[in-house]
Amino acid sequence: MRFLSIICCLLIGFVFSQTSHAASVYKVKGRKVLVKTEGTNMKVGDLFYIVSETGKKKGLLKVRKIKGNKAIGVISKKSKARSGWGLKKKKTKRISKRRKRKRNDDEYDPRSSLKKASVGGMLGLNMANMSVSDIGDKNTNNLNDSKLSGTGFSAKGLVDYKLFDSIWFRGLIGMESLAMEDDPSNLVCGTQDTTFTLPCIVEITYVTVDLHARYVFGIGKFRPWVGGGISLLFPMSKKSSALSEDSIEIANTFIASTGLDYHFSPKWVVPVQVEFNLFPSSDTVSASFIAARLGLAYKF
Repeated sequence: MRFLSIICCLLIGFVFSQTSHAASVYKVKGRKVLVKTEGTNMKVGDLFYIVSETGKKKGLLKVRKIKGNKAIGVISKKSKARSGWGLKKKKTKRISKRRKRKRNDDEYDPRSSLKKASVGGMLGLNMANMSVSDIGDKNTNNLNDSKLSGTGFSAKGLVDYKLFDSIWFRGLIGMESLAMEDDPSNLVCGTQDTTFTLPCIVEITYVTVDLHARYVFGIGKFRPWVGGGISLLFPMSKKSSALSEDSIEIANTFIASTGLDYHFSPKWVVPVQVEFNLFPSSDTVSASFIAARLGLAYKF
């Protein structure tokens, strides 16, 4: 019995020596708590469990200020604290560098205040169609319709800018080349004399200014979008037998577009888009073209 009494005394002394050097609640006023650090290593921002005499956790305390062997903390709304209750440091989970970087770096988030603009360039191909009626040599009554089609290419500079969380503006300025021709057997652009024919063609190189409003889906690396806008076209060079060259002037198209932005790094994005351009039609001419574009842009 004497041996057991000695062991109990030693255990009680050990526990008392440990708790006497542990941080504890000294005074409580509302949600503010004055803490005795008692040699406990504390830093501003550390979280501690509030522990009652029975060892039950009663809430969380966050350290706001430290001065000497005292500290001031704030408890959460649902937490309880009383004078004399102990504090036990909360262990924080270690976040992997990959997850931490993804959480802290918001370059993939279009709703971030950072990285809300980008500049770059795009190259593209187009497929154009044109229908022209009542053309040809009226003296020979050659008034057939002509349907022209063909492919061209484009090279444009790009500017993207975030207007709202998911609404982005895209501007493109550059060159768009349209090249179309009719079936070579169609003599509508010549005369009835088969010994003298003129190919029915339209070749125009425009300087264009494209204005797109885009709705962007998602905040990941791959961001699909849909949009629309208008394009202003200024003819830089023209060659036509299907139309009077004098009639080829400044024009505009209405655009319906969709695409995908691939954010493969914090500072670079690959924009891809497909668009349908419709020229306003007249009594004798209607035209449209589909363009596919691929580019590279720098985010800032």
